[in-house]
Amino acid sequence: MAAEAEEVYRRKFSYSLADAGDDGQGVIDSGGMLNKNTEWLQNPFTWAFYVCFVTVIWAILHMTQLFSFAESTTVLNVVHGLVTFLFFHWIKGSPDEFTQGEWNGLTFWEQLDAGLPWTPTKKFLMLVPALLCLPPLLASDYDSFYVAVNLPIFLILETAKLPSMHRVRIMSINATAGIDDLKKYH
Repeated sequence: MAAEAEEVYRRKFSYSLADAGDDGQGVIDSGGMLNKNTEWLQNPFTWAFYVCFVTVIWAILHMTQLFSFAESTTVLNVVHGLVTFLFFHWIKGSPDEFTQGEWNGLTFWEQLDAGLPWTPTKKFLMLVPALLCLPPLLASDYDSFYVAVNLPIFLILETAKLPSMHRVRIMSINATAGIDDLKKYH
């Protein structure tokens, strides 16, 4: 019995692309069904566009001269944090009508790379909040206001992205009835 429990634990926390149906070229396939909701994010050009878009938003905020450097980077971090939390970790499902509800109970983050942790795409998306959190803290010399605003956003976003939080609904918040119901084992 202990050997079976150890094997289940090992399978639960050790993933490889082969487990998800890697075709040898880095294309992940979940049960023969391609997830059009997330496949676009695996393109490196999308990553470059994402970085450029965030940089342009920061430049617009900073060039208005309404905000100091620390304030403009804090505003960017807060807006980025709220938008990405909403779209990556809150909204569930896929707008692709041909998936027949396969992804209805999963957030965008849970659908990404067929749920595998520590893929290059997920590492990139985990790096972005860290890089957005640092400039306002450094520019303000770790002023308590900027720490109190930026650090919680960083911690919430990074915690939501951890593999141990995959399909976890804390206190059943954002749970989908019939999909995320607590299972009782007798």
